[in-house]
Amino acid sequence: MGLFKTSREKRHFHIVYLRKDYTGECSTDKKHSHLIEPLEDGSGAVLLPSEDGHSHFIEGPLSTGEKKKVKDDNELVKEVKELFKTARDGESESRKAAEESEKMINGEQWEDADRSSLKAANRACLTINEIEPKIDLLSGYQRQNRQDLRFLPVEEGDAVVAEILNVVVKNICDSTDMEYEETEVFEDVLITGRGMWHVYLDRDENLEGDVKVEYWPQKDVYFGPFSRKDQQDLEYLCKVKWFSKAKLEQLFPEKAKDLRAELEVLQKLDEQGFIHDEQSGD
Repeated sequence: MGLFKTSREKRHFHIVYLRKDYTGECSTDKKHSHLIEPLEDGSGAVLLPSEDGHSHFIEGPLSTGEKKKVKDDNELVKEVKELFKTARDGESESRKAAEESEKMINGEQWEDADRSSLKAANRACLTINEIEPKIDLLSGYQRQNRQDLRFLPVEEGDAVVAEILNVVVKNICDSTDMEYEETEVFEDVLITGRGMWHVYLDRDENLEGDVKVEYWPQKDVYFGPFSRKDQQDLEYLCKVKWFSKAKLEQLFPEKAKDLRAELEVLQKLDEQGFIHDEQSGD
């Protein structure tokens, strides 16, 4: 039949799965569950009381059962492009500032106009990079003072859970070389003001999924609208990953013809000077 929600009793409720014969399963909340007993007349089911004597009424379905309209590939691509454009335009100024910071640390500290003027006057563009050694020093401090992630119990019953989490997280950090990935993220924060982690489940070797933690370049993440500094109200983000033409055709063989056509259009636009950088138009 489907999923149903129970009434709220003693500051909690349960999710119930009912079959056609009104047998089913009840979720666990507040460290307890309830047995489900079908009514004799076959018209429904009730939850049996727990050890403390409380029970719940089975209320309406958890969902209406209405199937959402499935968008085709073209609609999804169009929607993602619009979201990406909004995110790109919204943070264009901060991305320009981050790009300037990266150029400074790499010794590219002269404006193009000043460089051209000096070159025309047959003068050298002298660069004394005092920023890079300071960044290297701070990065060295981070490498020498690494600390393991630790979970601390809040209540007495949390001690065992905290210890298990410490062992699990330690294993994940060791298996993903997280200490080196952390340094990459830290240096991005030092230079540009933000750094990115990519945490995901890898099911290539384990169907249940292995937790993977890796560094992701900050310039390849575009944030959608948000107002809080901690981004708790972030609506969405776009994560960019670059592929070669051959790799794209290998990943999406059914779209290879469309990809080649689109790349040819982009190449012609680039030759005509319509594409200048990633911040330019479509």
